[in-house]
Parts: sequence; C-alpha cells; structure tokens
Amino acid sequence: MVALICCKFIFYWQNHRLFTIKFFAKTQALLYTETMIVAEGICKSYNGIQALSGVSFHIGEGEIVGILGRSDSGKTTLMSILSGCIHADSGYAKIGGFDLAKKTIEAKRSFGYVPSRSLLYPDMTVHGFLNFAGRLRGIPEKKLGEAVFECLRVVSGEYLLNRKISGLNRFEARLINFAQAVIAKPPVLLIDAPTAGLEPLETQRIRNLIGQLSLSHTILLSTSLLYEAAELCSRVIILNGGKVAADRKMEELSGRTNGLQLRMRIEGDEEIIRRALMPLEDEDYALCYTERTEEKNVFRISVECDHDIRRKISGICAENKLAILEMRQTSVSLEDIYFQLTSDST
Repeated sequence: MVALICCKFIFYWQNHRLFTIKFFAKTQALLYTETMIVAEGICKSYNGIQALSGVSFHIGEGEIVGILGRSDSGKTTLMSILSGCIHADSGYAKIGGFDLAKKTIEAKRSFGYVPSRSLLYPDMTVHGFLNFAGRLRGIPEKKLGEAVFECLRVVSGEYLLNRKISGLNRFEARLINFAQAVIAKPPVLLIDAPTAGLEPLETQRIRNLIGQLSLSHTILLSTSLLYEAAELCSRVIILNGGKVAADRKMEELSGRTNGLQLRMRIEGDEEIIRRALMPLEDEDYALCYTERTEEKNVFRISVECDHDIRRKISGICAENKLAILEMRQTSVSLEDIYFQLTSDST
C-alpha cells in the first residue's frame, strides 16, 4: 500500500514537474518573442565626437517604429550598429532575443537589412545576386529557386529577374535591396532611409511595400521625413544630438496637435522680455524663443497653450512697457512639435 502511494506520488510529481517545465518554457518563449529589438545604453563616438549617447528602447513583435531625426542626429550610426556593420563603444543590442555581440550569427539570421544606398554587385544579374544572398542566408539549394521568385514577387520585381544590376535605376535597385532582405523570411526588418532620392511615384510605391511588409514583420526604419514617419509608423523614436529626445506613439504626438500655439513678435530688451514672460513658464506654458528677427530688439516667441491667453500676454507686455508688433493664434502642428523636440536647447 505504501509502495503504491509512493508510486502514485512520484507519478503525479513527475507529471506536475513536466507541466511546470512546459509552462515556463512556453512562457519564456512568449516573452522571448514579444520583444524583438532591444537597444540598451548604446554609445558611440568618432574621434572624440559623441554620435550616440545612452540610446535605449525596446520594440515589440509586430510594431513598425520610426527612428526620426535630423541628418546629424545619429540615425545612420544607430542603424549601422543594429545591423552589425559597426560595434558600439558601450551598451548592447539584441535582435530576436539574440545579443548582437555574443550571438552574432543567430542575431543576424533574425533580421533583414535594407541600407540607405545600394550595396549590390554591378557585374551580377538580379537572379545571380539573389541566389548569392540566399546561400549566405543558409537557404538549402533545392529551395533557392523558389525563394528567389518569392522575394521578387513580394516586392513586385519579377520583371527584373534577368536584368543586370548595373542597368538598374535607383528605384529598381531599391526593390532588389528589399528583396534580398526578405529572401530568408526573417521576423525583423531594419530599413534605413527607404525613400531617399526617389521620385514621388516611386516613393509612394516603396511606402506601400513597407505597409505590406509590416503585416508579417517587425519593422524599424530610419527617416528624416516627419510626414513619412506619420504615414508609416505606429510609434516614433526621435533622436537629437545622439540622444533619445522622445519615444512616443504617433497618436500621442498627434494628440498634442489639439492644442493652440500663440506666435508673437515683441519689441524690447531680451532680458526684460524673458523676465516678464517667466510667470507663464511657471504656469507650465511652453515658451519657445524661436529666433531673433532682422529688426533690432524684436524677438519671435511661440507659446503652447490649451486656451486663449492673448489678453493675459497683452497685460504682461503693457505692465512691462513691451510693444507687441504681432500676435496670432494657430493650431499646433506635428512640425511644431518636431521642431521643439529637435531644436538645440538655449
């Protein structure tokens, strides 16, 4: 009897243990795939000039995220690090759960990379190049032909199959760059400046392609075009001076456009103007001294607000004997928000 009870106990314990192991394995697998791209504390400098400083973010499975910033913001450096082309000075990156520095091969199998400029071999045909790309990706020889035709079908580039790469125009070369990135069906795509240098119709075709690819891939793309990020991305990470200035969902940024912006030209001494308007900053109004005009002692100032404060500002200027040369109220645009986030602080 005791032996029977012991056997039953061992049986139930082993089954419970097996269930527990399977449960945690499934949970870990779920957590493993939820976060597809990780950047943590990435820093990079060139000859003492800091290109990236402590850049961190996580991107979940199925997201399409834009890295947005000016030409000197660090976008290209970040994409080069994430694609494994260069190493960070400090910090780390993971793609598909694999550390780029420690498990480089596994990490690189997890993504396809579309560079900002063509890195194709001009002496090869499109068919030959994609065969070569497929072999590098480890696609079995017997499946290679099918993979080549499928990746060309995905980018609508079947007609380019037997063309020589040296004869492709910029748009066609961009299509082949996309094709080689998706040939092995990786879960993640890294896309650098996808529409740079293209004609308007070509630009829209590339954006349509990215939208189609986003249905089956996690996508991180870099761009300096705000309207491109707004059209394609559900979330944007804005870089400024090598640092993350904002990491927001597009609807959060768009929600800020429901506010008002007051634009003014005020004549007077700069120190007196700043001191006079300081109470507005104390009340959490966002003031931006956008520029000094060509007129002597005249400054352009914008104020973000959620209601009309023109009378309040008129009263402040009257008390301080400051002349308002212009005052107009407008709605806040995405461009205004982008300018504020990427302008150098004064």
